[in-house]
This record gives sequence, C-alpha cells and structure tokens, in this order.
Amino acid sequence: MQALELKLPPPLVAFIMLALAWWCRDVWPVAADCVWLDVLAALVLLQGVVIAMAGVYEFVRVDTTVHPFHPEHTQQVVTRGVYAFSRNPMYLGMLLCLVAVAVLYWRQPLNLLWCVAFYAYINRFQIQPEERMLAQKFGAPFQQYCQQVNRWFGSRAA
Repeated sequence: MQALELKLPPPLVAFIMLALAWWCRDVWPVAADCVWLDVLAALVLLQGVVIAMAGVYEFVRVDTTVHPFHPEHTQQVVTRGVYAFSRNPMYLGMLLCLVAVAVLYWRQPLNLLWCVAFYAYINRFQIQPEERMLAQKFGAPFQQYCQQVNRWFGSRAA
C-alpha cells in the first residue's frame, strides 16, 4: 500500500482554516446583529457535528479505523447510515462547521475562500489517496459504492 499524501490530520486542517477565517472576520463586515443568521449558523453547526459524529459512529459500530493516516487498517467498506448519502461524512461535517462559524456566524463572505481551501485540500491530500487505497484493498465492492454515493453528498442510486 502506498502512503497518503496527507501531512496534517483533517481536524487540524479545519482548525487552521478556522483560524485564518477568524483573522479575516473583520475585513468586510456585512451584517451586524441578525438573529436569523445566528439561528442558521447554529443549525448548520449542529448539522455538521451530527453528520461527522454519525460517520464516526458507523466506523466504531463495525470496528474499523477512523484514523486518517491509516486507511489501510479499514476492515470493510461502510455503506450504511450516513455513508448511504456521503462517502466522507466526517469531512462534510467539518466543512459544514467551518461554513457555520466562519461565514454565517462571523458574517464574513470572504471566509468562503477558507471553506473552499479546506474542501480542495481535503479532496486532494486526503480523500483521493484514501479512495485509491480503498479501491486497491476492496476492489469491486468499493468501486460499486463509489458509483452509488457521491464523494461529499448525495446518492446516485435511482
């Protein structure tokens, strides 16, 4: 098995992007007090946490690894629960949390750039190498799963 290109764990990448967003939060303030944006931010944050934790739960339930540096220790392809809608719910949850805080709560549309940077970095340095390794290890069942469920969100099954 080849090593992953990832050098930083995904939660650290999310934290770095959040720190950069915090640094930029006052660059272009858009809205002062807006209760509906606070409510939306809280709902998106809650959704992100629930989705990420549901992903962890499914891995723990089938006794497979959640360690981002060692996908080769995966025991099986997880396709139930939240994995029926996203191949990467833990990363999707992190992205939603980042959007909730950096864009909605801090009301800084420029912080979308950090969200896009997180998305691009995780795709390139975590998800793609992880999926290559899983395809090599599990073959047809994993490839069939990839054809049925999108990488970030959405089922392709009719």
